[in-house]
Amino acid sequence: MRHIHYEELAITKFLFSSTKMAIPWTIVRLYVGWEWLSAGWDKLHNPMWWGDGAGAPLIGFVQGAVQKTSGLHPDVQMCRCGTRIS
Repeated sequence: MRHIHYEELAITKFLFSSTKMAIPWTIVRLYVGWEWLSAGWDKLHNPMWWGDGAGAPLIGFVQGAVQKTSGLHPDVQMCRCGTRIS
């Protein structure tokens, strides 16, 4: 069996292996982490997620997805559990 070695592109080497990109990646990670935490915090304090109206956003999401499963070119395809997809 032959092993083929592909040289890493200069741009990917710079973006993911260079120490010069450590600070920008840290800023990106902190920003994404902050957005994730603030979204979770908003959900904890929103009555649509906790309380009498709990589940309404999820019901709307699922109903929208189910509506997109029909037609000539469905956006969402239903998968039968236990069947093999090849």
